[in-house]
Amino acid sequence: MQTYELVVTEDDSHAGLDVEVRGADDLIVASTRLDYEDYGEEALREDDYDGETWTAEATADVERVDVEVETDGSGFTVTLVGDDEPLERIYVSRQDLEIGG
Repeated sequence: MQTYELVVTEDDSHAGLDVEVRGADDLIVASTRLDYEDYGEEALREDDYDGETWTAEATADVERVDVEVETDGSGFTVTLVGDDEPLERIYVSRQDLEIGG
């Protein structure tokens, strides 16, 4: 069994989200980048805002770890996937991100 940490961080330029899955010794075992522009969105907040970070942990006995991102129009769901099964999810709303299209 291993514990994985799903970390979703808004970048400093407010242009998107960086997603990482960290395993043992804080090593990054999977990652992806979500650009708001790809979804027809842009940041509405001020440049001096420090981006937020959301985290979740899951413990599992898996061989493969990956990340999936989905949107429903009101926000983004980031899923930590192990051996093709969802292990943990983080939902971040458009309102939390202060983005609009």
